[in-house]
Amino acid sequence: MSDFFEPDQTYIRNAPYQAPELLDIFQCVAVAPSPRNGEARAFGFAKAVTDADDGWYSTAMTPEVWSRGWVQHAPEKADG
Repeated sequence: MSDFFEPDQTYIRNAPYQAPELLDIFQCVAVAPSPRNGEARAFGFAKAVTDADDGWYSTAMTPEVWSRGWVQHAPEKADG
């Protein structure tokens, strides 16, 4: 288990018993320190379940956001 978002990984907000299509999603592209204070920032694309349209937007996540229950998401692979 990681202590923060990692590049090339997809995350969902951990919400037990919630339908997968209703989960918030974050795709991490890169992690870098903030020039202001050195705190890690994860850069990528997110989609909130409340978005009515395509909903993907670019964003940066902080350690505070990480602590809100994000977990790595590994989609099921098709057999064959």
